[in-house]
Amino acid sequence: MIVATLAGALCATAQTGITTAATSPASTVILAVLHHDKNTLDAELVGRQGNKLFYREQGGPKEASLTMSLDKITGIDFEFKFEDDTFSRALSTRNWSVVAATLWPMVTPLMPYLDIKDNNAVSYAYTLANAMVKVADGFRKTRTDDKASRLYIEADKLLNSLAAAEWFEDADSARLKAVLCQIALTNYPQAELQFKAAHVPEIGDAAMGLYWYTQAILKQARGETRNAMNAVIRSLVFENKDVDVFPDALMLSGRLYEALMEPYRARDVYFEIAKLFPDTEWAKSARERLQYVMDKGLTKSKEKSDIEVVFFGLNEDVNARATAFLKGDDRAPIMDESDTTIDVDEADMQSGKKGEAAADTDATAPPPDPGDAPAVTTSAADAARKAGRISAGARVPPKTPVVGQ
Repeated sequence: MIVATLAGALCATAQTGITTAATSPASTVILAVLHHDKNTLDAELVGRQGNKLFYREQGGPKEASLTMSLDKITGIDFEFKFEDDTFSRALSTRNWSVVAATLWPMVTPLMPYLDIKDNNAVSYAYTLANAMVKVADGFRKTRTDDKASRLYIEADKLLNSLAAAEWFEDADSARLKAVLCQIALTNYPQAELQFKAAHVPEIGDAAMGLYWYTQAILKQARGETRNAMNAVIRSLVFENKDVDVFPDALMLSGRLYEALMEPYRARDVYFEIAKLFPDTEWAKSARERLQYVMDKGLTKSKEKSDIEVVFFGLNEDVNARATAFLKGDDRAPIMDESDTTIDVDEADMQSGKKGEAAADTDATAPPPDPGDAPAVTTSAADAARKAGRISAGARVPPKTPVVGQ
């Protein structure tokens, strides 16, 4: 299986010291085009020490070593060779194991150079880190914790290298995703320190939704369910409906509603996720949780407030809709026909492969805390209603070799 092969390769890499070698001077020869002083140079990079880059001209004698200050470099183009069609297909189908296995051998030797201004490796490195986290999430969901931990550790290293590239547009997001890796590794004190050091985004910043989502995960880990819900609502309100952060935040809100003993809200959120994101890992997880809520009869009795009106904007029996959906009645979701951007490009998640699909935010619901379960406020209900609607501007997985959030 590709996932197992990837994990084995990463584990072997860590054990044999290849990763360490890739980050030490003069250990690996890297082909690149250096841009400096309005000139270009075909070079072989052989290492780096602080602000100094060691290189030689391509084809030059191996004993020849030149030095260039990073201040003089205006950009670097690294060479990437792979089957573009296969890689693009893996991206569009969210086949993260193939994405990671493709990029791993090409990107990891470049880690010492990722912070150098305007290099073309950062987008590939960010894609690799995201893919590794997705594969690790899959292992965690299937309780293969050792493999998951190794992947989180390697992804954390890569994300921190990207966070050091302050010129990179996703540097803030990389820093926050490194925090999520630390949380997944249960290194909560380190996660807290890294999160406090993160830039606090302003409204409209690309990392806004991810910032509040990360805070929600931290507070959930500390058992602060109510505060976690407040944070995830902020993520849902401010996020630009990115195809990863938004549904992850929705899934987290559903789990938190369960922990806060609000099964009606959890049902509503899970139902909307399953309908809005068909044939994805989120739909699979949401359907499982929706099935659990319905099987337990947690929403069997009629709710005191007419939440159908609040949540859907119309008077409808959500229990009946959810039951029909779980039985295979795949009627169109309740949303405007203009929301055509929900197409996930014929995603083939290969759900039959154990651990292949990425997991939801947290495979285990946080323990209910009766003392931490207030009645649903108007703002929470309104956020839940908004969670059930995805804007027409939502982004889908790109077909280029770059994935963002």
